[in-house]
Amino acid sequence: MCLGRDKVPLSGLRIAGTGESATIRERRGRSGKMKLTMERVGPGEEEMIVRYTEMTGQIQTIIGIVQGTGEKIKASCDERIFLFNPEDIFYLESVDGGTYAYSKDRVGKVSESLESLAMRYERRGFFRCSKHI
Repeated sequence: MCLGRDKVPLSGLRIAGTGESATIRERRGRSGKMKLTMERVGPGEEEMIVRYTEMTGQIQTIIGIVQGTGEKIKASCDERIFLFNPEDIFYLESVDGGTYAYSKDRVGKVSESLESLAMRYERRGFFRCSKHI
């Protein structure tokens, strides 16, 4: 089994807008809509404003990603230990009883199981899939 990342983290998107600004809407069933507005600004003018009706785990995850304090995945390679940002991982797989994370330029052995990683990072676009067809 392997664990992959969804290329589009928000499902059911409709994108409106042209030029440097865009508005993205995600439908979340009966609970309403989440609206994301993006605008390109000049150097040094970057900011993010989070408006919410209730602090949820999803909102906390977004804040952690933006602040760079989000969860990391600990991995090892050649007796060196390093941390992956979940967003940098292309996929994880289980080989010969070990779990491995693959990014653009690095492979590392992870101590957690695919099942626990899938549950922990489902909200970040990870999903379970099988290599066998």
